[in-house]
Amino acid sequence: MLKTFSCLVVFCILTVAAPAQITPKFFGMHINHREEHGWPPFRFGTYRLWDSQTNWFQINPQKDKYDWSVLDRRLKDAQEHGTDVVYTFGKIPRWASSRPDDHSECGDSPGSCGPPADLKEDGTGPDQYWKDFVTAIVKHANGRIQYWEIWNEPFNAMYWKGTFPQMVRMAKDAQLIIKSLDPSATVLTPDGGLRNEKAMAWMHQYLAAGGGAYADGISFHSYIKIPENIAGFLHNFKDMLKQFGQSSKPIFDTEGSWNPNGEPEDPTADIARLHIIQASEGVSLVLWYSWDNRKLGTLWTPEEGSLPAAKAYEQLQDWLIGATFDHPCENQDAVWTCDMRKNNDQARIVWLATPGANANYKVPDGYVTQRDLTGNSSSLKGRSTTISNRPVLLERGRQ
Repeated sequence: MLKTFSCLVVFCILTVAAPAQITPKFFGMHINHREEHGWPPFRFGTYRLWDSQTNWFQINPQKDKYDWSVLDRRLKDAQEHGTDVVYTFGKIPRWASSRPDDHSECGDSPGSCGPPADLKEDGTGPDQYWKDFVTAIVKHANGRIQYWEIWNEPFNAMYWKGTFPQMVRMAKDAQLIIKSLDPSATVLTPDGGLRNEKAMAWMHQYLAAGGGAYADGISFHSYIKIPENIAGFLHNFKDMLKQFGQSSKPIFDTEGSWNPNGEPEDPTADIARLHIIQASEGVSLVLWYSWDNRKLGTLWTPEEGSLPAAKAYEQLQDWLIGATFDHPCENQDAVWTCDMRKNNDQARIVWLATPGANANYKVPDGYVTQRDLTGNSSSLKGRSTTISNRPVLLERGRQ
């Protein structure tokens, strides 16, 4: 039996200002195995270099020696496809690490999770190993990298086993170098925040140690089991930023997808809802993980090619690019509505956040067309339509 919901809604978050127009840069992607799996067939505006064979230990395997070959291939790809680039620092080479013999917890290479050997626990010391690498890569990029993220997941011991004073010092040194060589570049904090309690606690301590002063934007990761939960997580995250005087800075979801502990019930629905809610909440960009990873956010496999969620991602860009949300998405009795303006007209995205269920939805006056995530468009007849957990776009003026 179908339930019937009216178009009246209740604000779930009232404290967030209306975001700016959504640009192609909002849609970002990770590609783990570019040479083997190719470039995605759909557009996206931002490309993050992580798990892309471009880490510090891979580029700088010996002191004063650099191998730029893979990085240059990635940057050439970005230029050819018209995408901005996020470079994320991480994974120190063994020769520069204070933990060169740590084989047990560091990830891909011995010592890669340790802080630089010339940086003391209290953040003092020359920090020359780090400064030399930052200088070298920014000079080599020569403006081809638009965003510099200071470190990947430092709340995770696999990537970082240093202190907060060390990370703040590294951020300070990096910002000074990056801005001196490329004033137009955007420097992002190490990512933390809302992925889990441990990540949130790490970011709280980092900001308390003064790290926010050395970034233009704040980054976080969002692996979310239930997409709608990100609204509350973002509310808490923004409250934390306000506490440390960082609320005026843009926020960036530099890595995320559906639940990392298992496949979602409906990947097509989840990828759409996670992007739509973040767009309405004013997140500057969302970097999906990943195009070709078999465990996390998979959009493509060698056996099947592009999966249905990839088609939804493509359609979603057509819905959102150029749009401005009037306010964050709203929820009443599991019916989510997101009002936006595009091409000087009003549009609404609506869905039912109940897996496997359907409901009758009363359509407000003036909406004449409904579009779904497969690309189908149909005329609205009568004053109601059936909604499910897959968002649909209601538009005015199209027949």
